[in-house]
Amino acid sequence: MLNFDHTKPIDFTCIGRANVDLYALEEETALENVSGFQKSVGGSPANIAVGISRLGGVSSLITKVKNDPLGRYVVGFLNREGVNTSNIIMDEGDTLTSIAFVEVCKGNSEVVFYRENASDIQLEFEELDQQLISNSKGIIVSGTSLSNKPSSTTICQVIDKAKSVNTRVIFDIDYRSSVWDTESEASKNCWHIACESDMVIGNKEEFELLKSYQETENFMSLFNQLFNYGVNIVIFKDAENGSRLYSADGGQINQSIFQVNMVKPYGSGDAFLAAICFAMNKGENPQECLRLGAASAAIVVSKRGCAIAMPALSEIKKFMKEYNHAKAY
Repeated sequence: MLNFDHTKPIDFTCIGRANVDLYALEEETALENVSGFQKSVGGSPANIAVGISRLGGVSSLITKVKNDPLGRYVVGFLNREGVNTSNIIMDEGDTLTSIAFVEVCKGNSEVVFYRENASDIQLEFEELDQQLISNSKGIIVSGTSLSNKPSSTTICQVIDKAKSVNTRVIFDIDYRSSVWDTESEASKNCWHIACESDMVIGNKEEFELLKSYQETENFMSLFNQLFNYGVNIVIFKDAENGSRLYSADGGQINQSIFQVNMVKPYGSGDAFLAAICFAMNKGENPQECLRLGAASAAIVVSKRGCAIAMPALSEIKKFMKEYNHAKAY
């Protein structure tokens, strides 16, 4: 597992996008047929920061939003959730806070992103209070931030800073093809960041992305290459097949999913990672970390929304007590 510097006051700082999510009012209905939308806060880094805070951890978010009603809405929500927003830059220029229109369907839910001139992509390292990185036990980096400059350069600088001050680097591959110019660019950029990380987490599509850059024959070969670069932990999210944690010492832990009545499929990965990071920081064993993550993910997919659906620790414990065993679909 990861060793954290417990003298630092902030548990995890998340870096990347925070956006406004507009959820369809009607469930199981295509976007073109819904009557309206419900406003909420989204973006994987924001969701994870909220998730950690609701569990009882200390979290912060580094991002940039437009200083307009939408940007102020995002910051206000995060403040109310107890997330440290001191490094959220309020842009006075011509950038825009991202918006996502989201279907609420049990199966494939379509999401339409509006990220033209997105504020978070314009984040500059010089705008940040670097002490926040020094004060954090870990930073959680989202791969979406690598899709364009200057944020991709900023991420590299943040990681360099983190490594110099004993702050752990956790890389959420978070691959979304719509934000990248080419798949080859995504695979190259994500691979380089993965090699600089202490922990890498992704699903099958995301590890296929890394595998295509390295042209490895299978996932274990890929993971072993990451371990050779100094990565300590790789977590593979395998949808209905559950999750697997691989460690550099050759260990492997498996966790099946909790079966629930799904409302929508997204948000589960963010809840999963938030709970795992929280549990690791508390010194839980690998199996319990995965179990907490799986339970948190199940709770979130059974609700509408993402950030607003993140569970408290008491909710997860109650859920696991009621469902005292997980089973694969």
